[in-house]
Amino acid sequence: MGLNKNMYNPKWIILLVVSSLWWTACTTEPSGYRSQMIQLPTDLPVTDICFHKGDTGWLSVGTLFTDGALFESTNRGNSWRLLQSTAVGVNSIDNSNNQLSYSQSGNTLQRSADGGNTFVGHIALAWWKWTEHIKLPNGTAILVGGENFGRGFVHQHQLGQVPLVLTDTFEHELKDIAYTPNGKLYLVGYGLIAQSNDEGNTWEASSVVGDFFVAVDFPTNTVGYVLGKYGTVYKTINAGGDWSAVRTGNSLFADAKDQFTDMAFWNNEEGLLIGTQNNVWRTRDGGKNWKKLTDLTGWANFESITIDYPQAYLGGQDGKLLVIDLE
Repeated sequence: MGLNKNMYNPKWIILLVVSSLWWTACTTEPSGYRSQMIQLPTDLPVTDICFHKGDTGWLSVGTLFTDGALFESTNRGNSWRLLQSTAVGVNSIDNSNNQLSYSQSGNTLQRSADGGNTFVGHIALAWWKWTEHIKLPNGTAILVGGENFGRGFVHQHQLGQVPLVLTDTFEHELKDIAYTPNGKLYLVGYGLIAQSNDEGNTWEASSVVGDFFVAVDFPTNTVGYVLGKYGTVYKTINAGGDWSAVRTGNSLFADAKDQFTDMAFWNNEEGLLIGTQNNVWRTRDGGKNWKKLTDLTGWANFESITIDYPQAYLGGQDGKLLVIDLE
């Protein structure tokens, strides 16, 4: 079979270039937000950010192969002080039920009952690459992680117990977990969206496959979003009963270096996606349309995001923190 001569027709090449420019122009816009890029007193990546009912917040830094630290702010993120140094990276923070906790790459969960003045460490047997943890209303902590795309695991730690207990394993690397006030849990990972209706004792996988899912966020009990590493977004409006794609992954013209890392919504319609190469995308209509924001201060490879309305906090590599005023 001969080559299709139209493949090399200059008219087609011009059309493709024009189409690419039109697509880019129609998917970018100025944000209209005030923003400030803060350089933290570290050059380690910001892995998690947590605020709780007021001006106080915490952020964690570090990786699997570095040391780590926990920082605290008492003025809504305008400045940060070192709260705790760690020998290995800190990968997630949680502050619920008036208890601050953080997990470390390896095998340790640290919990504090006095706002971070003192911590008690709890050890898991063997070595684990955790990525995220949350605490349930009863105080139980659930940690998820994985490695090599084909291995995932869930640990639990209950108040009053010393060790962490391995409660489940998966054939999918796990990246994130979310809890909703109606008692449901959701976790995501390599080609996996799963939920639990019994506080994480059992899990049921959805029928969704495809992207390497890296983040899950539920702004309400019923409306939730899942983000894929290459830009796919799935949405549910019935608490995980059904999922539908509301954003496809990277297009033919997308930079192969672009990877999406996290997401956060401040109501069921409005949210942000973040990623490497200074990627920040916004939806105002529940995922029907997405625009890349073009006028934010500074530049970063973003790793993590939390929204404590009206501020959004975007953690980046090299100790960078972008604070956006959403009002």
